[in-house]
Amino acid sequence: LNSFAQKEANWWYFGSKAGLNFNSIVSGLPTPVSNGAMVTQEGCASISDANGRLLFYTDGKTVWNRNHVVMSNGTGLLGNFSSTQSAVIVPFPGNSKKYYVFTIWTSTSTGFRYSVVDMAQSSGLGSVISTSKNTLVFAPTCERITAGARTGGGYWVLAQHKSSNRFSAYAVTTSGVATTAVTTAIGPTPNASGIGYMKLSPKGDKLGVGYHRVTVFLLDFDKRTGILSNLREDKNLSLIHI
Repeated sequence: LNSFAQKEANWWYFGSKAGLNFNSIVSGLPTPVSNGAMVTQEGCASISDANGRLLFYTDGKTVWNRNHVVMSNGTGLLGNFSSTQSAVIVPFPGNSKKYYVFTIWTSTSTGFRYSVVDMAQSSGLGSVISTSKNTLVFAPTCERITAGARTGGGYWVLAQHKSSNRFSAYAVTTSGVATTAVTTAIGPTPNASGIGYMKLSPKGDKLGVGYHRVTVFLLDFDKRTGILSNLREDKNLSLIHI
């Protein structure tokens, strides 16, 4: 679940048809909803428009529109409901009607890929563009991805290479998704499963990473260059299920 500006994160859908509506706050808490169509064990992502109106959500494999119906051409994405971070949604720089859906499968050899959703299609309910579906970025990967704003405009999307301490940051700009990554080798090497999470801070200048039952660490992230640095590791948190 990712927020980039204004009210794009005001609807969350996750778990077994569960959701939260942050447009409706009661006693300081969002309103729970149970009208979702998605049943997912782990990874998921949702996106709303700048006014907080739900657009779509996904488990990385299927995309549902705001009416909780499978979006046109919205099946067969190469994420997976059992990937710890199966999907992240990123606005398309320069086109307010389009969004990138970046995905990662549990079989990490399938790799880090993206599809494009065009909300101008299907009478405003959106469609996954056939010619921009499951485009490979790199493989193999761990099961974690994250995204945040980029200095100078656009976004960074980060993923980690399988069984490696290499993190690759891809710039997403009006020119599209960069074909060349900014790659930093830093921190411990994860185990072969690649399970775990990572998340950029709201300001986008810190990256938190968790290896399942192994370690947790924090790094600085340069939003201008895409480079990671200043590793701080805390093995005392290694037994936390993350």
